[in-house]
Amino acid sequence: MARLVPAFLLLKGGRMDLVTFDVLFFVAHAHQSRSLAPHHALVPNRRSAEDVLRGNVTITGRVFNPRMDSQVEKLLAQLEKERALREIAEAQAGKERGLRQEEQRRREEEQRRREEEQRRHKEAEGRAADSEFTNRVSSERGEDCQRAHRELGFTVTFCQAVIGGKSKCRKKIPWTEIQLCFEHKDFALPCYILRLPIELRQHIFSYILDEYQGSYSKFFTYYAFLKLARLNRRIFQDATDVLYRTLVCNFFLSGECVCILGRYFHPIQPGSWQRFKQITFQLDVSCDISVQYGPMVKNIQLIASHLRDFNLVKLHVYLESYLFLNQGTYSAGFIHHTLPLLDAFRQLGRVREPSFTIDRVYAGGSGDIEQWLISRSNDAEVTAMAMEWRRTYEEWAESLRRGYLEEGKRSALVLQF
Repeated sequence: MARLVPAFLLLKGGRMDLVTFDVLFFVAHAHQSRSLAPHHALVPNRRSAEDVLRGNVTITGRVFNPRMDSQVEKLLAQLEKERALREIAEAQAGKERGLRQEEQRRREEEQRRREEEQRRHKEAEGRAADSEFTNRVSSERGEDCQRAHRELGFTVTFCQAVIGGKSKCRKKIPWTEIQLCFEHKDFALPCYILRLPIELRQHIFSYILDEYQGSYSKFFTYYAFLKLARLNRRIFQDATDVLYRTLVCNFFLSGECVCILGRYFHPIQPGSWQRFKQITFQLDVSCDISVQYGPMVKNIQLIASHLRDFNLVKLHVYLESYLFLNQGTYSAGFIHHTLPLLDAFRQLGRVREPSFTIDRVYAGGSGDIEQWLISRSNDAEVTAMAMEWRRTYEEWAESLRRGYLEEGKRSALVLQF
């Protein structure tokens, strides 16, 4: 009994490859050879095969025998298996190709990194060699190269020693602060900074000695000043003047005790402290001020006599005593006994900026004595003390400023003549 079945199985969406078409052509040809012509089986020819390959064409025919059907199924299964294996092989090949490309990129990056490290290492070795040469030359000369020319380390200047009249040595040497070759290292070079006006020179020295602003320091901290002072006697005088105008000399007096710059002085003798332009007096009046002309007043007069011939820029005197913590008329009357101290400082004669206050620890604020007296009590007697103190203090400060101005006028007249 005959039954109609598809003569050709369409693969991959109705399209066949050449291998599948050859198998189906063989099956159709075998079916035709078994006298299936009376049943009008459609036998594909080459033209019909091309039509099948180009489009969706279905060719039907009579039923194959069981043996032929099993062979066709085996062939189709084998083809499907080969196709699956081929796809797996292609996927594996693509994966291996990607791994090879990734490995190649990794090797290239490693090579570039290694070359970059070698380049940096060579540059570091070159800089180290240049630095070693520069340091060796500097150590032989005893001077460090200028920072701006440290990278060069080679011939960047000439020896400035004058030989044979007006001609210079002009020998090529590495850069140093003192531009002299080894043969003329002891030659005395002219100091061109002395051609500048004294005001400009002192302004330059103030920048160099800026680290010493404040109070007195220990001797071994004056390294920059010592280097500057060894250059020239004139420079030493100018720099010393700037240094003494910058520093503050502190005096502490309590009874018969006198301390200058933290050191006990007895008896008081002339010294380098006389050259300071800024002086601060710290007076402990807890026990001595009750006597009008006590030891403290005598010590102040002696110090002022040593400073009489010097012009002071700043004079700051402040009083300290635990008695200032008391309230009422007694603490206010205690200030009245400090008036002899003002008279003792009159011997200074010339001060541009004088001041006389109470230690801020006890008074608070600015330490102004008049304001402190008013804050103690509203009594009329205290108010009168405040007014008397203000009048005496203003007259004292004005006399010191006037002496400073008169001395400045006399100095100007001397310079004119």
